[in-house]
Amino acid sequence: MVSTRIVNLTGSDVQLKEGNAGLTSAYMILKPNKFEKVSVDMNATYKTYIIASTHPGGHLLDLNSDFCTDYKIVYIRKDGNGKVFKDPVPRSNELVSKKIKNSSGKQIALIEEIAAGTDHQRLEIQLAKLNSGGHHQIEEMDPAADHRKYYVAVVNGDNSLSEDRVEIKNAPGDKKNKSLNVTFDSNKLQVTP
Repeated sequence: MVSTRIVNLTGSDVQLKEGNAGLTSAYMILKPNKFEKVSVDMNATYKTYIIASTHPGGHLLDLNSDFCTDYKIVYIRKDGNGKVFKDPVPRSNELVSKKIKNSSGKQIALIEEIAAGTDHQRLEIQLAKLNSGGHHQIEEMDPAADHRKYYVAVVNGDNSLSEDRVEIKNAPGDKKNKSLNVTFDSNKLQVTP
């Protein structure tokens, strides 16, 4: 038996339905920014989970038992056009957490950028704003996922973000740097271990 965590990051309720042999039944309502685990018995009958909008005519996503066997986490996201998609994390990928400390003397924003393929518009999520001296823990960064990138940017006086952004390295070789410091030097943000 394996379990897969389904995380709803769409901003609205989604319904999780369970199916077998073409028949589906309501399984649960998954609230925004919450998660549930589904379990799949690899030796049992083929099972399907369907992610559906709670609004009529909403989007549907299938997660079959083979998919759940391959992925330990499935983030359900909505792109800039409102299209729902699944953003899975393979069981073989080791997730890391990084603590970001703001020593720049300026207010900064932590940004996650997701490029989910040609069918979806690029998605940019502001994870946190940090005043100077503040810190934030980014959980579950996937160093093997090249479609997710993390950046820091200065927050301007009008609350907009500067065009100059510095990437927070998240490659497999960067796993050992669990604590990063953001500084401002030569009119530029810098991220260092």
